[in-house]
Amino acid sequence: MSLTPSPECVALVDSAERMVRERYDYASLRAVLASAEGYSRARWHEFAELGWLAVPLAEADGGLGLAPSVASALMAALGPAAMSEPLPSQLALGGYLLGRARPTPRREAVLARWLAGESLLALVEPAAGVVATAPHGDAVLDGHAGAVLDAGRAEVFIVGVRQEDGAPAYFLVDADTAGLARQARRGADGRDFADVELRGVRVAASARLELAAAARDDASGYLALLLASESLGIMHALVRLTAEHLAQREQFGRKLIDFQELQHRVVDMQLETVRAESMLEIARHHCDDGGLGAGAAMISAALYQAARSGRRVAEEAVQLHGAIGMTDELVVGHYLKRIISNAIIGGHAETHLERAAGARGISPLSP
Repeated sequence: MSLTPSPECVALVDSAERMVRERYDYASLRAVLASAEGYSRARWHEFAELGWLAVPLAEADGGLGLAPSVASALMAALGPAAMSEPLPSQLALGGYLLGRARPTPRREAVLARWLAGESLLALVEPAAGVVATAPHGDAVLDGHAGAVLDAGRAEVFIVGVRQEDGAPAYFLVDADTAGLARQARRGADGRDFADVELRGVRVAASARLELAAAARDDASGYLALLLASESLGIMHALVRLTAEHLAQREQFGRKLIDFQELQHRVVDMQLETVRAESMLEIARHHCDDGGLGAGAAMISAALYQAARSGRRVAEEAVQLHGAIGMTDELVVGHYLKRIISNAIIGGHAETHLERAAGARGISPLSP
């Protein structure tokens, strides 16, 4: 099964590959990760100018309205950068979740700034424990949420609460609103997280975000699809780097790549990459054909395969690079951290395995 890429997809992938080739190297990435902000604002503005943020947004909102497979191909092309900029999560929040909310003046203003690359968003899940007094009008928010992705540098929060009937309600809250505090920290791969505290945060009824019941689940699926895609791009890079390393290093007067056992291990890495790529291609097809809801089970299967195969490929790459593979000076270690992080952020891989198996009426086997 194969999807014929559209001209828009080809153009976006070309721009991404050129960006990775010309603008990203591991030395500069480490410098950015060590900076106070942990990402490049100038580069984020460039993403906006290239149209990457507009990919999932409808044309009525100033977007490109492109299919999930296009965003997936874009993230796979960007995978080797293992970038500090939070593109997958922001596309899922701004491009998909906020883009599918009912238009209001507040939503339009937030979306316009986000699309221009002038702000970042963070989502406090409804299950996080935040409660709202009078959630149907002007509301007061109280509660605590831990490890909120992108919350350390977000300018606007989408805060979810549970109403008395169990349905979620969402509010747009500026990061500088009185009563909102956050404690930022970094993940192992450099991603931004923060613990968020809301104490008597007052929000107007106009800040309420009207979302369809399935929008949050679809946004989660969209993020999982993009994370699996990024992991696939990293896997391709790891296979290439490992083969190049073995072709350069010598032992006992022979190139390491000449040893049959090492050749077989590289081939196994390639096979694992093909497994992940095949599952992702099926997920893309289902999402484009029937929507993210219809493709949810295959997205789960793709994320699980990317997590399992990706970890195998990354760990093998670390081993085949020898002692240097364990150091911070080599990108393969960073790649391993990113692949593991993608599996956790997208919803634990074992949970996705159970979901994918359950959709087919079978019980998952132990990996």
